[in-house]
Amino acid sequence: MNQIVDLPSIEMAQKYINEFDNDKELVTAEDVLSYLFFKYPTNQELGVILIKVQVLNTLYNTNIYAIRKVAKSILDKNIDAKLQLGLPELVGEIAPIYLENSKKRRNYSFASKYCHWHRPETFPIYDNYVEQ
Repeated sequence: MNQIVDLPSIEMAQKYINEFDNDKELVTAEDVLSYLFFKYPTNQELGVILIKVQVLNTLYNTNIYAIRKVAKSILDKNIDAKLQLGLPELVGEIAPIYLENSKKRRNYSFASKYCHWHRPETFPIYDNYVEQ
């Protein structure tokens, strides 16, 4: 089963980028997250935070198993002012969560994404791909 494959090139990549960008029927995870975080920019209601945490977790596979606990933690931290100021330490403040067995889990990748979708120009995403 020998198959000849074209060598990747800048032109080929640009062709596929253009096709992707011009596909009007395609709704990406980024489109969904942009809309959701734009529509609900604040973090003052548990239900709204729950929705944002769940959708972000599902679309990015961030392995958050204690969705309600993470959402409640975000609510309790009253993060909106720090988000608006773009304080980078906010990611580290959102990341830790204490589980039922008193174990601490550090959801840094999730926290960076949560902040990013509120302020993409200010908070970069940090995950395995960036680390590698």
